[in-house]
Amino acid sequence: MFKFLRNRRGQGMVEYILIVVVVVGVVLGAYKLFGTKIGGTFTKAADRIDSERDSFGTVTTTERVEYDN
Repeated sequence: MFKFLRNRRGQGMVEYILIVVVVVGVVLGAYKLFGTKIGGTFTKAADRIDSERDSFGTVTTTERVEYDN
């Protein structure tokens, strides 16, 4: 009658699924909490890199460079 209690084949898979669920929950919680701050930081960094690159006169993505062979 209690034969199913001795069957532990699926136990490892269930433990891995629970770990994945916990990790996903932590990641989503961190994103919800810090998402706008992190996004703003990356935007500022990207803008600063673009402004520095343009101030040195380097090639932008719209310009075409031809090399002499």
